[in-house]
Amino acid sequence: MGARGLLDEGLIRRIGNGRSTRIWDHKWILETLTRKPAMCRTSNCVLEMVDELICQQRWNRNIIFSTFSKEDAEKILRIPLNLSGREDSFYWKSKAGGKYTVESGYKMLLERGRSKRRCKLEGVGSSISEESQQMTQMWNTLWRLNVKHKIKHFIWKCIQGALLVREAVWRRTGIGNPICSTCGEARETIEHLLLNCSHAMDIWKSTPIQWDGVWKDRNKKEFESSARSTPMRIVDCAHKEWLEQGLELQQGDRKSTEKTVPANEQQRQSTGNEGAIILAVTTAKEQEQNGLGIGVTVRTIANTKIADWVLKERSLGSKMLDEALALKLALCKAVHQQWRKVRLNFCSKELWKQLTQQQPSDSKMATLLEDIMNLKRLFCMCSFGLEKEENMLDSRKLSADALTVIVDEERTFLSVL
Repeated sequence: MGARGLLDEGLIRRIGNGRSTRIWDHKWILETLTRKPAMCRTSNCVLEMVDELICQQRWNRNIIFSTFSKEDAEKILRIPLNLSGREDSFYWKSKAGGKYTVESGYKMLLERGRSKRRCKLEGVGSSISEESQQMTQMWNTLWRLNVKHKIKHFIWKCIQGALLVREAVWRRTGIGNPICSTCGEARETIEHLLLNCSHAMDIWKSTPIQWDGVWKDRNKKEFESSARSTPMRIVDCAHKEWLEQGLELQQGDRKSTEKTVPANEQQRQSTGNEGAIILAVTTAKEQEQNGLGIGVTVRTIANTKIADWVLKERSLGSKMLDEALALKLALCKAVHQQWRKVRLNFCSKELWKQLTQQQPSDSKMATLLEDIMNLKRLFCMCSFGLEKEENMLDSRKLSADALTVIVDEERTFLSVL
């Protein structure tokens, strides 16, 4: 696959105002196989661009259901629309955050290759299929090892038979002598060099650490005509490498902690802001239906109830997307109330992670997080907090009640200026 083909396969349209996305040509319906409408365009259809399906920043359900199949219509209505009316854009589906990287493109090509191999193996014997699965598992285990990359690379070369030992050079070119120059007892294969040679066996007897030092020591003798190092000297080098690896791991943990502590400190400071309005937000979804209930309890920092909000919306198809939509709508109502300081509490750890790191899992979440962050900037102070389920019982009841209402309800208990 060429670079253009890779991009065509991995890029999708992220809807903003819909003015530059063609309904029938672009990939914009995320849940379909082709990312395009499943049904063909009829001869009497005059609709061209996606913005013709939008009215006042909401999907025009009448036009959508009259133009598309029921399945396509439902999928379109699950695409969140942007509040700011930004232009449509491309989104790289294989990377969190939607930005293309060489790594994500490479992984996409690897997965495509694995899929092709799986299809080929469907018609062969089970033993061959099991062997292929075992090899895949072995490579995955190797690349996940918490060791230096050069060690992983060396292990990979050993397994692939890619080390230029004497036997390999003689077999491929007919030049040289295949016999081990150290012991002179057998052909120098990878197995002999690392395990069976008397010099290698002396090293293994001296230490439990197994690494690429034997190979480096052999190369010094082969190409630099230097004497073979003593086993203990090689062990000392291995020990030094081991200590360096441990130091790198400790520094990595320290950096991770340094990033976490300020975030926790910021959360504590946000919680203690005087005059903040606390919004506890939960959702409930109808079984096998599209209805979404949103419950919001509004309190002061002193836990005095201000209001209960009962909102009815359409589900976006997943619990996390629905919770992000609920945060967005709660912020919209808070802006309308002209509150200056707010804190929104919710229960989803995964949503919290994507919100704080600004790494949306897909283009739908990217649109919702963009709206949430834009709304956040309208306040003097706006923060988000994780809350335990048992502390959200009131708003949980409201979200269940919301499934039974026809229009949104706002129950006010205390006026806040």
